[in-house]
Amino acid sequence: MHWRGWERGDSYCSCPDFRKNTLGTCKHILYALQEVKNRFSKALKKTPYQTRDICVHLKYGEEMELRVLVPDDLDAQVITLIRPVMNRLIKNLGDLLERIKKIETLGHKVNVYPDAEEYMSKILFVERIQTRLGDP
Repeated sequence: MHWRGWERGDSYCSCPDFRKNTLGTCKHILYALQEVKNRFSKALKKTPYQTRDICVHLKYGEEMELRVLVPDDLDAQVITLIRPVMNRLIKNLGDLLERIKKIETLGHKVNVYPDAEEYMSKILFVERIQTRLGDP
């Protein structure tokens, strides 16, 4: 499980229920949220999630959205590369993959969460099949 926030769709779990239910939550996430609420102060719980690496993830809701989380302390060259895909739905997977390649060449880690990797693999597979069949 990867916990990134309090809202439905912020976090990810690898359990079969999470993958199928399209709710953006499962019993594991709900349990973890309850445990965190019980253990930590309100002030600490209001502290937003701070990502340490560039992360590609899925945001769950009515529609799944491929998104990128970006840490605050990136150098200008990486910010220039990542800015066009920050804080928005990523529609062009090829463009994202090229950006990741360039960012990793500069020595920065890019973490692709397992659910996002599976989602991206499905898109790439469909694109390859369409290309082979000559579909637009």
